[in-house]
Amino acid sequence: MTRPLETRPARPTRLARPDRSTPSPITRALAALGWLGLPLIALPGTAAAQAATQLERVEVIGVSPLPGQGIDRNILPYSTQVLKRDAIDGAQAVNQTDYLNRRVVGVQVNEIQGSPFQGDLTYRGFRASPLLGAGQGLSVYLDGVRINEPFGDVVNFDLIPEFAINTLSLVPGANPAFGLNSLGGALAYTTHDGRSAPGFRADLSAGSFGRKRADLSYGRSDDSGWHQYVAVTGFDEDGWRDHSDGKLGQFFGKLGHDDGTTSWSLGALYAQSNLVGNGLLPAYTIDDGALVKDLYFSRRESVYTFPDQTRNKLGQLSFNGQHAIDANSSLAALLYVRKSSRSTINGDEAEEEPDDPGDPNAAFNNTATTQTGYGAALSYSRVSGAHQCRWVPAWTARAWSTASTSRKASSPTAAA
Repeated sequence: MTRPLETRPARPTRLARPDRSTPSPITRALAALGWLGLPLIALPGTAAAQAATQLERVEVIGVSPLPGQGIDRNILPYSTQVLKRDAIDGAQAVNQTDYLNRRVVGVQVNEIQGSPFQGDLTYRGFRASPLLGAGQGLSVYLDGVRINEPFGDVVNFDLIPEFAINTLSLVPGANPAFGLNSLGGALAYTTHDGRSAPGFRADLSAGSFGRKRADLSYGRSDDSGWHQYVAVTGFDEDGWRDHSDGKLGQFFGKLGHDDGTTSWSLGALYAQSNLVGNGLLPAYTIDDGALVKDLYFSRRESVYTFPDQTRNKLGQLSFNGQHAIDANSSLAALLYVRKSSRSTINGDEAEEEPDDPGDPNAAFNNTATTQTGYGAALSYSRVSGAHQCRWVPAWTARAWSTASTSRKASSPTAAA
């Protein structure tokens, strides 16, 4: 039996490879078009490769004052607002409370005290105010340290080192992780270090009514992981009303180290202010049943009673540390001590008539308050798939002493 012959396709002839040292004509043409700035047609394979390397940006936010594993803002059940330094500088606001009032949804600032650093901040109806006796509903943190004062939970915005702020996070809702009186949410400040603000920075400004402000900072870091940062602020103004001058000074410094696994920083803050916020003027009075224009319409720069002076002084030392146990677990620690003093002088109308009809019907009310707070906290956080758990044992202690006096004025300094 004869077997048919099997035929196999001929093996294609292998072409000689071009010399890689000499570019092909097509390569030369594409290079020429690129130098001329002409758009090139991308091959489908190249476009797919570029799309695969472009990752979607994910912004994370901390849900407690201590650093740790961040959470994607898009999966939180409430809206959060994060403000960064570049946006704050670009707004050219007088200070950060003024910026919050302009740009942040739900924030209002009342300047009934007359000083730009004594504003009364309200967020969705909840307040953070320097006025003692106001109902406080917001917690404010600086690098994890609660800066609501022990007595009355007041917030002294004039003692916050604004020029050293890197980010500002506004978290709404009654989150128990932010402590007592966080009914409306929390305002968390994070300061710069030598890595986020390297080199020398300066901001000088001047305005009407003798207003002057100077902000200076310097930061540096090296390859060994060490970083240093220092910032100073000075402010002075005469005020647009009579007897309404004010001044403040701030110093902030930070020293730290980061080796990729363990990081720590030591921060020091010293600030003092002498601000005057005289009260409102009467616009109308009722005389024999008729409405009569009062001091506000005759001279708006006038004050009804004076002085209304507040002197604040603060010293704070804090330590923040963080250690990455593995890719999904981290450990954070916080230690701090904070001591502040506050004294006020208020000139008011006296409740009792003076003995001599020629004496002013006025009185001086003086208060002095000294406050000390210190505490420690430890945070362990771990991410497992779509879940995150955090364990935060904390210990805080607060103490304060206050005294007040009242005396009649013997001169027309505080006369109505």
